[in-house]
Amino acid sequence: MPLKEGGTLTSYSNLGAPKGTLAKKRLYVDGRHLVTVKTVSIVPTTFSFSAASRIKSEADRSLVSNALDRALCVALSDKYEMVSAGQPADLTIRSVVTDIVPTNKAMAGVATAVTVGTGFVLPVSVPRLPLGLGGLAVEAEAVGGGGIQSAAMV
Repeated sequence: MPLKEGGTLTSYSNLGAPKGTLAKKRLYVDGRHLVTVKTVSIVPTTFSFSAASRIKSEADRSLVSNALDRALCVALSDKYEMVSAGQPADLTIRSVVTDIVPTNKAMAGVATAVTVGTGFVLPVSVPRLPLGLGGLAVEAEAVGGGGIQSAAMV
């Protein structure tokens, strides 16, 4: 699955060079700011228009976004106090599925997990994608007060 920018990050300029072979990623982390963070809020994952149009079933889109949100929450709750979306927080996490590739059912059955690895959260394992869905491209960022990007990934 190629890295696909969706145009939803505050900035792409701080992202490092692409890394990885199967799970490709570009990362940015402001470690000095993140050590001061106490509270985090997660905005529910959304889909870009092109990604949403590839999955006809709202239930499948909901399954993918819920799995990503849960995985982020579990990984972040080990380090930060989680607050409800819309509540004041030191950091707000926004994620967007930028692409999702349908695959044949045999290949989807073989895939057991998708890993979203970032520097601002531990690697996050997401449960199997719905049958018939294969590759997944996601971009996400952690934004502090004032809209300043503290971490980002594609």
